[in-house]
Amino acid sequence: MHPLERANLKANASEVKHFLQKAKSSCLVARYGEWTEFRRTNPGLDPWGQAAKSRLCQNVFDILPAGFLNDAVKKGRALKTTRRAFVQGLSLSTVALALAFPAERKTARLPIAFSTLGCPAWDLQKILEFAESHGFAAIELRGLQGNLDLPSHPAFAAGQIEQTKRAVAGRGLQIASVSSSARMGETDSEKRVKELADGRRFIDLAAALGAPHVRVFGDGAAVEKGAAPGEELKARVASGLHELGEYARPMNVTVIIESHDNFTSSAILSEVLQKADSDHVGLLWDAHHTFATAHEEPECTVQKLGPWIRHTHLKDSVAAGEGRKYVFTGRGTVPIQRQVQALRSIAYKGFYCFEWEKVWHPELEDSEIAIADYAQVMGGYLR
Repeated sequence: MHPLERANLKANASEVKHFLQKAKSSCLVARYGEWTEFRRTNPGLDPWGQAAKSRLCQNVFDILPAGFLNDAVKKGRALKTTRRAFVQGLSLSTVALALAFPAERKTARLPIAFSTLGCPAWDLQKILEFAESHGFAAIELRGLQGNLDLPSHPAFAAGQIEQTKRAVAGRGLQIASVSSSARMGETDSEKRVKELADGRRFIDLAAALGAPHVRVFGDGAAVEKGAAPGEELKARVASGLHELGEYARPMNVTVIIESHDNFTSSAILSEVLQKADSDHVGLLWDAHHTFATAHEEPECTVQKLGPWIRHTHLKDSVAAGEGRKYVFTGRGTVPIQRQVQALRSIAYKGFYCFEWEKVWHPELEDSEIAIADYAQVMGGYLR
């Protein structure tokens, strides 16, 4: 019997250790059924040969059964915040250990992305490697290694940006959005000039990278969080969006306001987007906020705002006191699957982007676990 079969059937610790030594890995797994089927249809193939490596090996988080983490929580298994601890806690009755070699993806990637807000400690190389190995088609740039002012990051300097573009393309990835902190609702005239100038800097960067979108916000320093925006604020935001949208037009970049802070209601967003009056202005639908803050059902939101939706942020949460606590995708009360279905009903062509707010909430679970889990769950929703 092959060592993999013995490890799967008996879950014997000594045999697993022996298998790991032979495979030279402790962090990759493959479905036992896939392995046995491959061996059945290729009886003369060396199970340790290159064809087996490329066919069978995937990153551990790519192939976990949907709902595994949720089941683990229900059964009382401890989930640690490190990749190593998570891998050590996997049930051998669920997965079997396999070879430690990169997988060759034969099928088209799903239109999923993740924001770099969720991995503030990673450098660009790790971000790209992780995205490729987990089947992501794109990344959203929202800071790198703690620097949220992306145009000032060395990776995007004049002498480096072409190499950065090649690195992204070499992994088969796209940049879904270059996300700024520019605030269109700023009331102070001097601060407003700076906010709009920052927006233009990010548009220039997006154009240089070939990215289609730049995210902006609708609030300002003096704007009360969560308050319904008045007519003056809505007019200011619409004016700022129009100005940046027209600046972005010749560069084929679209400025997208995020449904966030004071702008989570479909009615208000629709009014502002109409007043912005630019086909280079659109919406980043943060589906969490329209549901949890504006209390809208996803089908209603998409029906009203669908023509403007260019990009999305998806994340799950549960009620926690007066606020909400972010949890793994599909484990909370946000109807993410319905949000996805609503987008598909209008033939949405953008990316389904995961925003794990690790920068703002460092206590959240480990980035590698959460982002990889998102890819697994979304695979079930989109296939």
